[in-house]
Amino acid sequence: MSEQAAQKALKAYLIYKGRRYVWEHSIQELAKLCMKYDKKFRDIIDAGMILDKFYIPTRYPDALTPPAVPYKSYREEDAVEAIKTASDNSNDTMGFCYLDRKHRQI
Repeated sequence: MSEQAAQKALKAYLIYKGRRYVWEHSIQELAKLCMKYDKKFRDIIDAGMILDKFYIPTRYPDALTPPAVPYKSYREEDAVEAIKTASDNSNDTMGFCYLDRKHRQI
């Protein structure tokens, strides 16, 4: 869920900036696209290194090599880090939208 929340926030920003279709799923790649509009997204690339690990294996239990399964492969600490990272990412993205909007009104 953390990875998906971060992905949606970045995609929302890109749509806000006028992109019509956003097919990328990697947080790192989405942040790079966002950097075309605001260089501050560079900081989110590091968040992508953490969150991109959660994209496939947490959605598809058979994505991990047997006998590994997500509930045995991820620790509570992994979840806490992912939640914090996604929350920070979403807050940063919303802040960038707010500042951009405020700047346009001046």
